[in-house]
Amino acid sequence: VLVGARSESHDRDTAVDPDETRGDGNNGDLETRDRPESDNPHGFRFCNLCGITQPRRSHHCRTCNMCVLTFDHHCFWIGGCVGEFNHHRFYLWLMVEALCVAIDAYIVFSGFHAVYRASEWFQRNFLVLVFFSVSVLVVSTVGLFWLYETYLLLTSQTMWEQLKRGRVSYLRQFPRGVMPFSLQNVYGWKGLFYNFAETFKRRGMPYKRWEFLWQPGDKEPFNFFDNEYYDCGCFSFD
Repeated sequence: VLVGARSESHDRDTAVDPDETRGDGNNGDLETRDRPESDNPHGFRFCNLCGITQPRRSHHCRTCNMCVLTFDHHCFWIGGCVGEFNHHRFYLWLMVEALCVAIDAYIVFSGFHAVYRASEWFQRNFLVLVFFSVSVLVVSTVGLFWLYETYLLLTSQTMWEQLKRGRVSYLRQFPRGVMPFSLQNVYGWKGLFYNFAETFKRRGMPYKRWEFLWQPGDKEPFNFFDNEYYDCGCFSFD
C-alpha cells in the first residue's frame, strides 16, 4: 500500500497526506476527506486516490500518482519525489552537484587569456566568459538551494510545509515561528543538529510517526533563523 523508496534518479518514498488542506490550482484538487472522529481519532486524512489513510506530514503527488511520506517536493531533475527515505540522498546529491559545478567554474576561469586591450580580451575570451557565467549561475542556484535544504533539515521542516504553511491544516494551530516537529523544542539549540542527524537515520520502513513536540501554551523556543534581531529571509508563501 505504501510504496518504498528507490535510490538513484527515481527515488520514491512512501507517503500519504495526512492533515493537509485540499489542493490548489497548481496541484489539482486533492481528493481527500476527513474520516469520522470515532474512526480516526488523530484527524488524519484519507486519500481516495490511493485508498489509504495518510500519515502526518504526507502528501499526494499528482505527478507520481502516489502518496509520499514526509513529502518535501517533486523534483523533475531526479524524476520523482523527495520524501522520507531519500531526502538524505537528495541533500548529498545537491552538495556534490554544487561542489562539482564549483570545480568546473574554477577550471573554466583558468582558461581566461591575459590580454590588456579590452577589445582584444573580449574577442579572445568570449566563449570562456560565456561558459564561466553559466557555471557561476548554476553553482549559485544549486548552492543556494543546498543551503535552503540545510535550513529545512536543521529545523525539521519540509519544503512543502515551509512554503505552504498557511495551507497545511495541522500547522495552523502553531505560531509561524514555531516548528512543532523540531527537536529544538526538547533539547534547545542542540536539537537543530539532532534534527539534521535524524534525516540520515530514516532510510526505510517502518516510517516515522510524527508527533508534535510543541503544544499551544508552551514557551516558544528561540528561532535562530528568524527572530526580532535578524531575519534570514526564510519566509513562507501562503
